[in-house]
Amino acid sequence: MIAGTQHGGRPGTDSSPGPCVNPRNPHSATPALRGLFVALEEWVRTGATPPPSSVPSIAQGTAVAAETVKMPTVPGYALPAEANRIGPPVDWVDPPTRLDNLYDTWVCAVDADGNEVAGIRMPPIAVPLGTYTGWNVYRAQPASFATRDGSLIPFARTRNEREDSGDSRPSLEERYGSRDSYVARVEATAAALVADRLLLPADADAYVKAARGCDRF
Repeated sequence: MIAGTQHGGRPGTDSSPGPCVNPRNPHSATPALRGLFVALEEWVRTGATPPPSSVPSIAQGTAVAAETVKMPTVPGYALPAEANRIGPPVDWVDPPTRLDNLYDTWVCAVDADGNEVAGIRMPPIAVPLGTYTGWNVYRAQPASFATRDGSLIPFARTRNEREDSGDSRPSLEERYGSRDSYVARVEATAAALVADRLLLPADADAYVKAARGCDRF
């Protein structure tokens, strides 16, 4: 599991809302996949032990019932009305009129910012500029999940901006203090991911370069 990604995520995803209510999630799983492909090849060719799984776990408290997830409330951004209901496979051409035998829905737990606590946490999730989700809702059908798009709900830049908008999440100013501090945390996170064989050095450098050029500070 790669935290903070969505079904349709890819490099260069447009963060405008498009058909959705919330801005779409631009976080791409591709850098993590590149690292995992190399680890897979090393496992097959040399027997090198692959990186350990970080899939959410009920035993560790990182997989929780969907209805218990508490997302931060940010004025102007939509939350889903309920989790997807999951039932056994049915005939899509001639579906039953009613489903009574539904599975429990378990999802990854989130932190106070609404970001997933398990999975491979690339720098945008471990050192976030906002809340990244795998879900969004359609503007024309706000009770319906978007089929491919997640959400990005940016943090306020300053404490005053946050308080004026009613956002409960600490601002960039409060959590990082300065661009240099933010860049240093991205560098440390990227280096740890390289050491864990979850990120290639070239992709780590790209994350650091993007952090240095970030226009949010």
